[in-house]
Amino acid sequence: MSWLERQIVTYGEGFGNDLQRYLQAAGVDRAMHGLAGNFGVRRFIIRFARQGNLISVLEVESVALQFGGGKPSAQNRETIAEVERALTRLQNNMLGGPTWHHGVIGLVRDSDNQQQLYPFFDEDADKISINELPVPDTGHPLEGPEYRRLRDSMEAQIMPIVQRSNSTAHGWDIWQIQGEELFLVYGDPQQPENIVRKKCRVLGTFGADYYWEWQVENPLFDEEVFCWENFLCDWDAAVELGFVCTARLQADWLFFSVVEGADVTLFVAVWE
Repeated sequence: MSWLERQIVTYGEGFGNDLQRYLQAAGVDRAMHGLAGNFGVRRFIIRFARQGNLISVLEVESVALQFGGGKPSAQNRETIAEVERALTRLQNNMLGGPTWHHGVIGLVRDSDNQQQLYPFFDEDADKISINELPVPDTGHPLEGPEYRRLRDSMEAQIMPIVQRSNSTAHGWDIWQIQGEELFLVYGDPQQPENIVRKKCRVLGTFGADYYWEWQVENPLFDEEVFCWENFLCDWDAAVELGFVCTARLQADWLFFSVVEGADVTLFVAVWE
């Protein structure tokens, strides 16, 4: 009889749901999300064991997926330590109930950050490898080899754009976009000499929901990332994408600012 079968005999058919509640109450789901990184398709397992009164992570097992992602992107000492603290809380919360000495937890996450945890303990854990986990249906456009190659190939073009953007995109009091022109107002808008006009191309927005939304009628380019209407990412990835677009369009710098009355930041490629 397996570990899970013994618990079902003891605690009933609903034990699987009870186990998920144990994981959530201990913060294991949040700690695993932290290990997985802010966004991206993930598929990996951690192996852990009790050492004294604490739980230690012994191994993180993962393989890169064909379409990108798979491996945890934030694996470091602190994220591992947070997983260990959560697993220790899990064990403490289960005192007097189900007992275990070692285990495996698998994580599978899709491109919208919907994740599922797969816990196994004791002899059940000994039989589990990463091959037992389901494979997500699709990858994330910012993790695919196509986008990574594009980003890497444009690194030399992007660096001067970053420098110009850091030195140029500040100091204005008001901004406005009309068609393909960006108006930057420095001081009194009633004085024409305070208004600077720049050719521009609106790219997209990044919102408080952590979604990038393209704000273009047609895809800018042919690669997959430009053909998704929207996708989940983080601030750093959104800014990087803005720089990639600016360089690809052969523009001079990247403008971005919060849109008044909306909880989004607008990204715009600008020409001098």
